[in-house]
Amino acid sequence: ASSKSDALFEAIQHQNLQILNSILNDEESLKNDIINTARNKDELAPLHLAAQLGNMPILEALLNRGARMLS
Repeated sequence: ASSKSDALFEAIQHQNLQILNSILNDEESLKNDIINTARNKDELAPLHLAAQLGNMPILEALLNRGARMLS
């Protein structure tokens, strides 16, 4: 896993919207579609982890940025 995807999952885990947005705005993250391609150690996509944690602001941010519900 790239350090960007690790940072993405950490931001979701710690419910840090500011860091999440910073990662999602990053050109490399956009180019690599990190929001849909990254997986954590449990093979969860970012959206699925956010749903599991029940964090609505994080879920909304991910969905607004193009996270797919089925991936």
